[in-house]
Amino acid sequence: MEDKAVLLSRYMDLWQNRTYDHTGENAAEELQEAVRRDLNDEWTHPRVRKGPSEKFAAAAKRIVFSNLSAEEKTALLAIYLEVLEEL
Repeated sequence: MEDKAVLLSRYMDLWQNRTYDHTGENAAEELQEAVRRDLNDEWTHPRVRKGPSEKFAAAAKRIVFSNLSAEEKTALLAIYLEVLEEL
C-alpha cells in the first residue's frame, strides 16, 4: 500500500480515543510516530504501561480482527514490525 495518508486515516479509525498532533504533511512519518508511541505505551499511565511486545500483540489482534482490507492490515502490521525492530 503506497498511500500513507490513507493508512494513517485507517490507523486513526482503529484507535479513535487517541488524540494525534498531525499536520498531514508527512503521513508516513506521522504514522510511524503514532505506532512508536503506541508500542511504547505512551497513552497509558506510567504505572500500568506494558512492554512493546505486549503492545504489539494487542495491536496485531486489533488489526487482524478489524474490518480493514487485507492489504491495509498487511501494511499496518509491516509498519508495526518495522518500528518494533527499531525499539
